[in-house]
Amino acid sequence: MKALFLGGVAAATAAGIRSRLPADLELEILDDPIDQTRLPRAAADAEILVSNHWRADYPPAPKVRLVQSVATGIELIELTALPAGVAVCNAFGHESAIAEYVVMVMLVWRHRLLEISREFREHAS
Repeated sequence: MKALFLGGVAAATAAGIRSRLPADLELEILDDPIDQTRLPRAAADAEILVSNHWRADYPPAPKVRLVQSVATGIELIELTALPAGVAVCNAFGHESAIAEYVVMVMLVWRHRLLEISREFREHAS
């Protein structure tokens, strides 16, 4: 089985998790997602794609069955450019940071922090 790590973020991810991957998993790591000399061959036999993007103008990836996004969303992955039936998974690990952000924004809004700050600056000069 072969996994293609495509792009800078995916390449960094591969470096961080390589020791935890199965020994028999073949890795192809392409830091440059538009490397037209290596991408066609790498995409042709990859069964797993780890990236935060895939475009319709990329070479065919007929064997891909799993796409793992290394970003918060999948909006840079053109789903129609992937084989039918491929499983697309989103990155995880952002839950705590998002929860903290939401609570902070609610507190800023509820306590009128931005309005108070603006008023303070207007009267400080």
